[in-house]
Amino acid sequence: MNEKWRSYFNATILKRGRDYVANDCVKSFHISKNDDNVLLINAKVIGSKAYRVSITHDLTSGQWNMECSCPFAKKGNYCKHEAAVLYEYENQANRPKSHQSADQILWREYLDKVYNARCANGQFYFDIRAILGDLEMPMAKWLSTPDLPYDDVFDYSDLQPMYSFSAADREPEAAFKRSFHFSFKPGKKAIGSLTCTKNKLLTLQCTNPAHRDRICSHKITLIDAFIEFVTIININDATSVSAENFIQFVDQHLLSNRPLEENQASRQLQIIPNIVIQDYWDSCELRVGLPDGFKYKITSFPRFLAAWNHKESLKLGAKLTINFAADQFDAPSLKLLNEFYTAFGYEALLNSDTGYGVETKDIPINGRIADVLYHYAQENNGIPATINGDKTILQATVEPLSKPNLIIKTSFDKQQLEGINITHPKTDDFRTVPHAHGFEAEYEIADDEFIKLTPTSSITNELVNELDKPGEPFTIGRVRVPVFMNDILPDLKQNANVDFQDEELVRSKILPRPEFIFRFNATSHELLLKAFVKYGKFTLPLRGRFEGEMMNRGLFQDVPAETRILEQLSELGLGTPLDNEHYENTYVLERTPANTYYLLQEVIPALKRLGHVEGSAAFRRLKVMPAPNFSIEATFENDLLNLEFIGEGLNAKQALKILQSYHENQSYAELDDGTILDLTKKAQQLAQIEKLVDGLELTPTQLAKGKIQLPGYLAVYLDTMLQKQHELDYRRNGRLSELIENFDHDDQQPFDLPDDLASTLRDYQKKGTAWLMKLAHYQFGGILADEMGLGKTLQIIAMLRSMPTKQPALIVAPASLVLNWEAEFKKFAPQTKLTTIIGTKAQRRKLIAQADDYEVVLTSYDLLKRDIELYADQTFSFEIIDEAQAIKNHSTAVAKAVKAVAAQHRFALTGTPIENRLDELWSIFDFIMPGYLFNHRQFGKRFVNPIQTGDQAALTQLQDMTVPFILRRTKKQVLKEIPDKMEETYFVGMSKAQQDLYNAHVARLKDRLNNTDEAEFKNTKLEILAEFTRIRQICCAPQTAYEDFKGSAAKLDTCVEFVENALEEDHKLLIFSQFTSMLVLIKERLQKKGIPTYEIIGQTPKAERLKRVNDFNANDDVKVFLISLKAGGTGLNLTSADTVLFFDPWWNAAAEEQAIGRAHRMGQKHVVSVYRLIAKGTIEEKILTMQEQKRQLAQDLLSGSQVANSRLTKQDLVKILA
Repeated sequence: MNEKWRSYFNATILKRGRDYVANDCVKSFHISKNDDNVLLINAKVIGSKAYRVSITHDLTSGQWNMECSCPFAKKGNYCKHEAAVLYEYENQANRPKSHQSADQILWREYLDKVYNARCANGQFYFDIRAILGDLEMPMAKWLSTPDLPYDDVFDYSDLQPMYSFSAADREPEAAFKRSFHFSFKPGKKAIGSLTCTKNKLLTLQCTNPAHRDRICSHKITLIDAFIEFVTIININDATSVSAENFIQFVDQHLLSNRPLEENQASRQLQIIPNIVIQDYWDSCELRVGLPDGFKYKITSFPRFLAAWNHKESLKLGAKLTINFAADQFDAPSLKLLNEFYTAFGYEALLNSDTGYGVETKDIPINGRIADVLYHYAQENNGIPATINGDKTILQATVEPLSKPNLIIKTSFDKQQLEGINITHPKTDDFRTVPHAHGFEAEYEIADDEFIKLTPTSSITNELVNELDKPGEPFTIGRVRVPVFMNDILPDLKQNANVDFQDEELVRSKILPRPEFIFRFNATSHELLLKAFVKYGKFTLPLRGRFEGEMMNRGLFQDVPAETRILEQLSELGLGTPLDNEHYENTYVLERTPANTYYLLQEVIPALKRLGHVEGSAAFRRLKVMPAPNFSIEATFENDLLNLEFIGEGLNAKQALKILQSYHENQSYAELDDGTILDLTKKAQQLAQIEKLVDGLELTPTQLAKGKIQLPGYLAVYLDTMLQKQHELDYRRNGRLSELIENFDHDDQQPFDLPDDLASTLRDYQKKGTAWLMKLAHYQFGGILADEMGLGKTLQIIAMLRSMPTKQPALIVAPASLVLNWEAEFKKFAPQTKLTTIIGTKAQRRKLIAQADDYEVVLTSYDLLKRDIELYADQTFSFEIIDEAQAIKNHSTAVAKAVKAVAAQHRFALTGTPIENRLDELWSIFDFIMPGYLFNHRQFGKRFVNPIQTGDQAALTQLQDMTVPFILRRTKKQVLKEIPDKMEETYFVGMSKAQQDLYNAHVARLKDRLNNTDEAEFKNTKLEILAEFTRIRQICCAPQTAYEDFKGSAAKLDTCVEFVENALEEDHKLLIFSQFTSMLVLIKERLQKKGIPTYEIIGQTPKAERLKRVNDFNANDDVKVFLISLKAGGTGLNLTSADTVLFFDPWWNAAAEEQAIGRAHRMGQKHVVSVYRLIAKGTIEEKILTMQEQKRQLAQDLLSGSQVANSRLTKQDLVKILA
């Protein structure tokens, strides 16, 4: 190769040329040789721009000629671009020869060079060598075709890539094997398409069918664009279209919600409107930008409004992104934006698929928009406009609208009016069609002016528009002439120059404007209406048709107007008029209270708006009177509540009639004397009365009596309800007011406390005693529901000592607590004459017969149940039941027995008024105040079922009824001196043998449940629950269910270790289990460790229980007390213990709370630690969850949250075993 070419360049130029080659700046390189032995070299070199280089080398003479399009070469210099091409020529010439054609070699070398320069790092998805390498590319044509990407006319948006799906491509495993389709549209005119995978060319097509089998300039341009596109943008690798759309959404979302940088200054923005008039189309566009910057056209006004409304960011152009959280509009722009926002209606705009929507860029000028643009021109010294391509500024002006000239001529046939003809001779000074119709005025644009035309009649303007349309003549026939003369002509005469020479003649030939008359009558059975139309001196039946009499006179009625009235009569529900031998064009309705009310209240007011209403004397006697005002009077006398509903001027029977009519959703009520009362204006008052009647379950018979007598215990609930009914006039007598006042002040005491107890009782106990005495004073019952350990027993003793009576008080308690009650009386009321019903049947009979000799009688639930017939002739002043959850099941013999005792006052003591179900609360209330919560069936219907389905109103009503009669305080609320209670759960993993046995039993029970229907479940429930209990025993220790089990019991081992550690730290423990067999195992294991214990189980005698409790509290020889949960969970005071351990969980959290209360109560000096041992991964964990639900049950009733259904069903068992 001849290297003398270097002599043409200096060293600096040569170095820059080598750098260009090294940086792959030589493009589209092509070399060929002509018949004259001249080498032709063509290429492009990418510098600050793309420069074309052409070099010839005469191989015979060695002469070099060089040309480059760069400015330096055009001045006659040899440039670096030419040097770069010659270095590339050397590189090409030094490569080994191939059997391939020169074009193939050069084409593949070109692709290799591009790939190595851009794609060798492995980051590109497409392999252009594999896709395009096999093409037979004519290199001369490649070089001669305009190089769009480097001639600064290429726009990447012209190359439109998309995914080309086949059925196979849609399979998930083909997600990264899809083909891609590129369509190239420079100048928006398609020239070809290319389809490929990431490494294979599938199709290459030109839009010209003649170029199908050869590489044409279109295909070359497409390939050139494809190479540049995929090696620079890389078409997002294999990201799918939906994924790419999502990612772009996220990008925009993050941009919109990016917080404003502290140093980001707020910019002032402008919105400039521009009116565009092109031929006959008028529109407006809005442009936005910085005051001194380029203004970008808003292409989607809804999207712009949405971003502005939500303070988001919006990209309008390459150099402008608006941050609406920071950027502000100047005052004119902000006003314009707000007016456009209002004019369009933002929500309607976003939801509309027509008009100025997402794709529409130009806003039609009409309606409110026309008014807004005119105001803008007024306030901003004009408005920009583009009129047929010419830009200008329109100034706001005002011009009057000239009156049009109208000529009206008549046509007669044998003196009969045929009609009239209207013409509009045009004049130069009348504008017939304004550019825009605004709400405020019409507007025209002319001669650089935005002209507001003075308001004119829309009727006149519309007529002129019609007259100016080409086509048939504008004529009005004789039937429509009356409408024209009466409704249209007055407007035309005011707003146009009207030439109507025959006006008076025409008026003599037509009827005047119609008037409508409605005449009502009433018979004993019917309500009648006749409708008439009156034209001056003529009165005709309203039929909506031409009457022969009028037509014979050459007069024509306004039938369309008549028809409209007939249609409205039909819409009012009057049907079709009868026209026969009995009725002449008469609407007939049966005379019922409903029809009478409807005619008077609905139909007649509507007809008065249409015409004149007349009525016969009989009809005028029909009246609808307003319903009277209702009030309620409540009195409290002789411990009874008296209630009276008073309607002004009504007796009780009439008041009941009104309430019944309202209940039946009627708008009226008919009294016996025929009077019809309108109930609509008293709807709220009647609704409140109905709510009250329903809440008290009053019957129609009670209401009809006028004065209603109710149990006194309803007084507080009634007052609570009536205070909420603001529409009712509610009055109460002095004694009722006193009662309510006392209930509002719970510290008031009707009686004084004995001095010795007054100093003993704590403040909250004094309030509790006062509350009990207050209820008893007013003959009410109550539930003292203080948390365990707060001294419910002492408060009862204080009440009994403060309210001496002639009859004894009966206290019923669990057998285990009877001796405790004796001890408490001896301690706090030793002077009280007390007897305990114990001994044989004969001894008990004698004691009960002598009950009147004592002040207090003590017995147990079990003995009361056995002796209930012995109490038949005995009446007590008080009946007090302790641990009242004993009667939670209303159907048991115990519950029936306590409710059978005759007593003046009844109170229930329980720390857990609701353990499982709302029915339990009903049972206790049925004892303290029978009937207050209705009967059991009604209670379920009114409260249990609705509350379980989330009915908040039912829950609120139950709260209103029960809260006055339940007093509950917790230790945390009233005893600041009681130490805290700490609770912790230990999860223990079972041994393998224990786990295998557990799994087998669970699988067997689950299989049985899955194959048992509801009916069979009910019949075999005891068997299923027994198997369930066996599974729980296995969780504790398999030895409790299988004596021959030889494996270890993980919880038992943990328990023994726990006790040893606690004793080392000098703690005293209470260990509870529901299984006495488990307590036996624990005792045996502890004895082997030399640890002594006390225990209380069901068989422990009552006296022995009390002895063991006292011994445990008095000394520290024995520090572990084993207690059966059911036998010792209540009535024990074990405050010397500071640690409670539940070996196994019980269904009812309340039972555990009672057990904890044995230690965590008054007298406790240490923090009480409560621990629970739970077998991990077993049903015991599910029981913990159920405990928490039940723990909330009682609190829910008082707090207003929903009460859950806690009955143990088949579904519950399946869920626990899952």
